[in-house]
Amino acid sequence: MPLLPADARRALVVFSAGGREFRVGDVLSILPTDAAPATQEPRASDVDTALAAFRYQRDLISAEECEAWLAQRGLAYGDLADSLARRVAGGATADMDSAEIDALLSEAFDTQARELAAHAAVRCELGLDCLAPLPQAWPSWLTAASAYLEANASSGARERMLSQHAAALTRFAFTLVEFDSPAAAREARMCAEHDGVPLAQLAAEHGFTERRIDALAQTLAPAVARALQHALPGQICLTALTGECTGLMQLQARRAPSLDEAQVAARIDALLRARTLDALVSRHVRWTWPLHPTG
Repeated sequence: MPLLPADARRALVVFSAGGREFRVGDVLSILPTDAAPATQEPRASDVDTALAAFRYQRDLISAEECEAWLAQRGLAYGDLADSLARRVAGGATADMDSAEIDALLSEAFDTQARELAAHAAVRCELGLDCLAPLPQAWPSWLTAASAYLEANASSGARERMLSQHAAALTRFAFTLVEFDSPAAAREARMCAEHDGVPLAQLAAEHGFTERRIDALAQTLAPAVARALQHALPGQICLTALTGECTGLMQLQARRAPSLDEAQVAARIDALLRARTLDALVSRHVRWTWPLHPTG
């Protein structure tokens, strides 16, 4: 049984901006829901695992901390357990109150709360009011924020952001062969370097798959990206992958990032958007409760 009835829970304040208190109901009104009905009964062990993960992700170590966090949202521990059971079962509920509890406990709620706060902050920065009812006003808020962000994404700002994130956005073209042990990888590397055996031939002889990869550094495993950052074209690198799996990589090309590349430009624009909105939220928004960390 929730600590608060649905109406009182929806009235809880999440943050304030522009002379308005934004409530749980405001966030829920613009939160999309598309879950399908549950198709199976969850196992108790799976629910326990989900509960532990939920608490760990939010740093709710003690039972008291968890209960206080839930109480701030008008909920009890049983509501969390029931909600995670529905999530583990892979579906939704036809009961509106339970559906709202599921939404309130989801990471999507925190994401949407941040998005709403960011758009309210833009309106404050532009001198526009935040009083129009939601969700009716939401499309116009999106339009205003989009225009503001576009106006502030100058070519100079994009170039500076590109310079700051050049390492992460460098593109590598390389060959990767995964071996099932470090010893096998080291032996293959010796054959490649000292006997001149091509990496593709070594992969075929040992029954390992050769992959040709062309990707941004930020999309690669950290160990792979670090090895490639220091490699010369044609050089063979050895790096740990997962478990006992070890990789041999041969760098073909390294390309500096450019705003002419669509993937790089999209990433730079996303970084600029986040930085601009974070600054506005810090200036104009006062949070009432802490949200799930974004990492």
